[in-house]
Amino acid sequence: MSTFTDTNKRPPLPSDSSRSGQPGSRSTTVLTADCEFKGALAFSGELQLHGRLEGTIESEGGSLTIGEEAMIKAEIRVNDVQIHGKVQGNVYATGRIELRGKAEVYGDLHSNRLAMDDGFQHMAGTKHQ
Repeated sequence: MSTFTDTNKRPPLPSDSSRSGQPGSRSTTVLTADCEFKGALAFSGELQLHGRLEGTIESEGGSLTIGEEAMIKAEIRVNDVQIHGKVQGNVYATGRIELRGKAEVYGDLHSNRLAMDDGFQHMAGTKHQ
């Protein structure tokens, strides 16, 4: 299992153009099920989380997918998020929050748009902006 620890509270947000050779192209980053991360995670483009993460997740304009086996303990601030796994913490989305399959969220949801499947479990509040 890989473990990454970041002691900085807020890393600078990466820009899409610095990660790829073509302007405007979006990259996808994947943290696999055997990955564990603790600290502040900032990204651009798309991020798929399938492992464990504790800390904060932040992106301006990015899209986050939390996989079925993922266990996330974090405050999340992104554009769009699709949750299939477990999240403990508040979720802020400037775009859309999607709660899929057997997603479990223990925290407040803040978004303009919210979509959820039957079977979703939620313990806290929901606030539409």
